[in-house]
Amino acid sequence: MTQDRTYNGWRNRDTWGANLWLANDEGTYRQLYGRAADMTTDEFEAEARELLDALGNPDEIEYGNVDWEEVRLAFAEE
Repeated sequence: MTQDRTYNGWRNRDTWGANLWLANDEGTYRQLYGRAADMTTDEFEAEARELLDALGNPDEIEYGNVDWEEVRLAFAEE
């Protein structure tokens, strides 16, 4: 039996945490919502990192572990 390595339905804890903080802060949500579909993953990651840093990088998210495409697609779908 393989071990499930996802976290609350996300690829990992850092991906979940990045999405959680970006979506739960009204300012960051409004800045990314509606634009994510037109951004490349690299563009989204750069902006998301800046926004998370402005929040003080809550939960000490390891940016290198974040699946930025998964987070971008979540914002693009909303």
